[in-house]
Amino acid sequence: MPRGIKSTANGGKVIQPEIVKANIQAAYPGIQIQRIFLPVGENGSYMISARQSDELRSKGSTSFWVDQYDGAILAVRDPKKFNAGNAFINLQLPLHNGEILGTPGRIAVLVAGFAPLVMMVTGLIHWLKKRKANRARRTGLKAAAS
Repeated sequence: MPRGIKSTANGGKVIQPEIVKANIQAAYPGIQIQRIFLPVGENGSYMISARQSDELRSKGSTSFWVDQYDGAILAVRDPKKFNAGNAFINLQLPLHNGEILGTPGRIAVLVAGFAPLVMMVTGLIHWLKKRKANRARRTGLKAAAS
């Protein structure tokens, strides 16, 4: 959250969240508002979490801070304007859960998640077979020595 974001308490009435939502949608056509956090205190501001149509993350990374009295947009966190470091950090979750490639990406992550389990089970099977073969060989050697 940007520091120093404060609503101007000019003795006005707090605007309704519906008006804040309408202002954001007018300024950013096609945006999907996901969450609206209400202002806290007389200097607090609305915080809106949203998703732009071309964002990679399904939950969105766009945030707005809006004055609770006049509806002015005080600050915007726009993932399209991130520097390289912030853009890289913003991609970590979509890469981790596979949503960056859609359904095929999520399926690939699911399959990769089962890979350690499959490797453990097949390793255990090979170890048990080798153990059984070693016991049979030792039993055969003991029988031949007698």
